[in-house]
Parts: sequence; structure tokens; C-alpha cells
Amino acid sequence: MTIAILGGGLAGSLCALALAKKGLQVTLYEQAPVLLGAASLHNEGKLHLGYVYAADPFKQTYKTMIEGYARFFSVLASCTGLDQAVFIRSKPFYYAVLSDSQLSPDSIRQHFICVDEEMARAGLALSGFTDCSSKELAKHFNPENIQAAFKTSEFSVDPQHLASAVYASVMQDKNIRVLVQHEVIQAMAKGGDYMVISQSCSGQQTERYTHVVNCLWQNRMRFDRMVGLNEHRPYLLRYKATLRFYIPTIQKTPLKDLVSATYITGPFGDVVNYQNGYLYLSWYPFSKLHESTSDELGAFDNALLNLDKKAFIIQSIDALSQYQPALLALHGYQDRAVVAGGYIFAWGYTDIDDPNSELHQRHDIGLHQKERWLSLDTGKFTTAPSLAMQAADRVSMLLFEQADSAKGLVCSRN
Repeated sequence: MTIAILGGGLAGSLCALALAKKGLQVTLYEQAPVLLGAASLHNEGKLHLGYVYAADPFKQTYKTMIEGYARFFSVLASCTGLDQAVFIRSKPFYYAVLSDSQLSPDSIRQHFICVDEEMARAGLALSGFTDCSSKELAKHFNPENIQAAFKTSEFSVDPQHLASAVYASVMQDKNIRVLVQHEVIQAMAKGGDYMVISQSCSGQQTERYTHVVNCLWQNRMRFDRMVGLNEHRPYLLRYKATLRFYIPTIQKTPLKDLVSATYITGPFGDVVNYQNGYLYLSWYPFSKLHESTSDELGAFDNALLNLDKKAFIIQSIDALSQYQPALLALHGYQDRAVVAGGYIFAWGYTDIDDPNSELHQRHDIGLHQKERWLSLDTGKFTTAPSLAMQAADRVSMLLFEQADSAKGLVCSRN
């Protein structure tokens, strides 16, 4: 039995580790020079509990996020052997309701109550949310631009620290064959197996696999179609730039009390204080560099390359400072800012500035399957580990069924 995993992001890497721990040989393809170097690295690392999905008309996304959160650290521990205590956590998130929010503070509060009730049902030892007093709101935010704020127990893990841990585990596992700088250019079903054609600096190579897990991100759908797995529904690809600062002496600056914050509901942004000198900023009107409703990625190629990074840094700080005035101090640390970016895949065809956009929900995610080709829509960073383990379990089940069938065939012949 031969197993290929396409895409060396968080989901692909954890799926490879989970299969390797079962004693299976896996080949992991990654287009970039290193694993976990794209969207898995350049995001805020938030372990969503579903607070941000207040506009989901089906009221299901927060349940999906809580399920993902509940398994996040246990999957990491089983795959890497590391306890959750080693992963760097941000300050807890405040949710600030902007004056032009798509939802009222009351409707958001009701959604938060539902989230906390679901957390209690799931047995999560988290404290839930509290309303901020006017004094607390004024301490952290600009009350002129913020209707209300809620303090939650939601947090981020530093994605760079987590990526390093997962990367080390993959590279040390002898059951995983890692092919970096191998761009998968074609896949096809042949004789019950799958031919995977990749391009590297040494040319094209074709390999045959009995099972494939497609964990690609921005072009996952294209390769699914090659093997006859079609999802006939609209989807939106976006490219989002991220802004990350490293200020090792942050405790000696006006930023020492900076809280992590998410602004809702609409095309707004996030601020994350990882409490280790690193800060993350994202203001959506500037961060979203490109979008498309197809998987033709040519127009995306130079989105980050052509970005005026100095202007992007200044504009992002200025925009977010309207709501969190302490961020103005970042103008003194512009030389410490790193601009990066990654793709975002989601079902739907309108962006989050549309109150009715499908992007306001993220519960219809997970595995899609055609015979022994599995395609994994990870949805969010939070749900990637649990869904990666689900994919690994499905492959194990398929292998068991195949072996059992072969055994039965041999017995019948005898």
C-alpha cells in the first residue's frame, strides 16, 4: 500500500504524522522549500470557539469550532509527543463591536451566550465571556468608535512556534518521505490507483499510489476534478497579507498592556499579543490583496510582491489605532515589521462585507471522498488537527477494508 499526501501545511503534516504513527509509509508533497511555510504559518493562530461567527444564519459554526478546539491539543500531543503547555499562548481576546458593525451588541451578546452554553455541554474548562464596563472599554479601546466590548477566554497560539514543532516531528519520522519543492501538476486515476505527477528542479516525476489525501489549499479543487471528485458549488479564494512585529523589550513600551482584539462583525480585523514579544495585526480592507471565484491563480502570483510594504505597515497601524490607540506606538517599530501572506479558501462567492455571505459560516467542512482519493477542507486553523486525524483514520479504515477483502478472496480461492 502506498499513500501520498498533497500539501505540507498543518493538516497535511499532521495527517502524515498520524499515519506514520500507525506504522504506515507516507510520501508528503510540498511545493514550497519548507513545510508549513504558507497559510499555516501566516495567520493569527486563533483557536476559534465560534464567537466571531455571530452572523451564521444556521447557528452551527460555533459548534464546529468548539469540536475542533476540544481536540486541538490532544491531536498535537499524539502526533508530536508535546504537551499543550509548551505552545505559546496569546492574551485572551476581547471582541469589540464597531459602530458600523453588521450586528447590534445585543444580537452579538445573544450569540456569545449560545457559544458559552455549547462550551459547557462540551465540558471545556473555559470561563466564557463577560461584558466590558465603560471603564474597561475606555482603558483598551477608543469609546468613540466602539459600541461595546466583550472579554472572552479565547486565545491564539503562536503559529510560528507551533509550525516549528510540527515541522521537527515530521522531519524526524522515518515513515514519512518528504518531497519539498515538488509542485504537484497533475493527478489521475489509473487501474484503481492514482498517478501523481510533480515538478521539481530535477524535472518531472510520476509516482503511483493506492491512496491519496489531498490537503492542498488554494488549488485543492482543481486536483479533485482531475480524479472525478466534483463539488458543484461556488467558492471564493482570497489572498491576505499579514503584519507581524517582534519587539523583545515590549514590556518597557506603551504596548506592554496591549490586549488581543477581534473587531466584529464585518470586514474588520484582529490584533494579537502573543506575550512573547510578537504582535500580529490584520486590517481587512488593506490586508486582502486579491480574490477570485475560480482556481486560476495567475492573478494572485504577484499580489504580495507588488505590495508597497512600507505604506501597508503605516496604513494598517493607522487604521487599527482608531480603535486601539495604544497601537500608535508601533510607528516607532516599523523596521521590526515583517509582511507575509497566505491564501484563504471558503465556500461562497461574496466577501464578508456582504452580511449574507456564506463566508460568515464555516461549518460545512471536512472530508470528501471518491474511492481511495480523500479531499480535506480544513476550514480553519482550529479545525485542522481534528480533521487531519479524521482523514488519517479514514485511510486506515480503507486499508483495513482492502486487506480484509484481499484476505477473503484468498480464502475463497483456497
